[in-house]
Parts: sequence; structure tokens; C-alpha cells
Amino acid sequence: MRLRLLLPALLLGAFPLASCDPGFPGSEGSAAIDTETFIESYVDLRHEAMYWETSNLPDSTRTRILVERGVTEADLREFIAVHGRNVPMMEEVWLEVRNRVEEATEPDEDPSGPGASAS
Repeated sequence: MRLRLLLPALLLGAFPLASCDPGFPGSEGSAAIDTETFIESYVDLRHEAMYWETSNLPDSTRTRILVERGVTEADLREFIAVHGRNVPMMEEVWLEVRNRVEEATEPDEDPSGPGASAS
């Protein structure tokens, strides 16, 4: 009988603990661009930097990439300003950027796979 009374009390007591804030601040509003646009833009910039073998792209190249994506450097900076303190979110964003950059630089393992031309 006591167990029946104690179990709901334990569950109610555990509920606030389960919903505790992990200690990281959230995003501070909304940015002009969404997460996917930020990721795609950043990946495009990284791919081009690998081509140029530099971390600093020429201004004209960076501008061309951003124009093609329909974003500005200010949009990218605003995204970071809005979401930069949201550690869990930004961890996912940078992990996705890294994965996409690595994926694009890995050589195809099977040259006879889909898309291979027949000789």
C-alpha cells in the first residue's frame, strides 16, 4: 500500500529534475537565414578554400559563393551572433559542416558504382 502512494510522489519529484536546464543558454532570437542555409553556405566556402589551399579566400570568390547562395557575410555573422551561445545546437551545426566537407573530399571506393561510365 505504501508503495502505491510512494511511487507517484517519487515520479512527481523526479519530473522537475528531468526538465532541468542543462546550463547552456539558448539562441537569442532568430537569424535572417535558417540552419540549413548556414551549413550549405559554410560548406561551399570550405570546399572552395580547399581548392585554393588556403583558409582566406579571395574576396571576389567569397562574394561569388555567398551571392550564389543568396546570403551575405552579415547573414552568416548574424547567425553566429544569434545561435553562438547555444552550445548543443552549434555543436550539431559544426558536426554537420565537418561531415559534409569530409564526405565531399572522400574518394569513391567503388569506381564501378552508380554514376560510373561504361567503357
